[in-house]
Amino acid sequence: MGVSLVERRRGNPKTRYRYRAGDGGRCGDARRRGDTHRPAVISPGADYDADYDRAVESVREIAGYAADADVGVAVENVQNDFLYSPREFVEFLEAVEDAGRVSAYFDVGNGFRWGLPDRWIRGLADWISKVHIKDWLTDAHRPTYPLQGDIDWESVVAALSDVGYDGWISAEIPAYNAEPHRMPPDVLDTMRYLFE
Repeated sequence: MGVSLVERRRGNPKTRYRYRAGDGGRCGDARRRGDTHRPAVISPGADYDADYDRAVESVREIAGYAADADVGVAVENVQNDFLYSPREFVEFLEAVEDAGRVSAYFDVGNGFRWGLPDRWIRGLADWISKVHIKDWLTDAHRPTYPLQGDIDWESVVAALSDVGYDGWISAEIPAYNAEPHRMPPDVLDTMRYLFE
């Protein structure tokens, strides 16, 4: 089981500490109930190196809590202007791996924002523990449902196969505005078409 935990608060150190200190209990809760997810926030104009060091410190601390609860920490490539390439992402994971079980929660749509998802997949390879899918509309600069955007899904499927990924793949998309009950079976059908 993986736990997607990354620091959310970067401003006030007391708030950040309180938030992270609670993660020890949250890791145990995650083990009982399933994954939790907390994206990091990188503010415009922030010092990238300081944010990087803070994120390493935070993930190392959270990985220690997670190890005590016998769960892993999966860091997602979220759209927060941080870890811009697969190489940088791997270097980050290598910087924290000795603190506990750490992996990548790869989001295909987010990978498309800064490059080609198949390159991200091959770059992250064995680091990937879980995969999110959504498509991306380049002209509108927003996510959409799989097969309705600009992602080359054939290359994504091939890359996942090439790196031997056989874990969970989940859709991270909103329900339809009209007839929301139709979205889950439609997306499941699309996912089966792509991955089975």
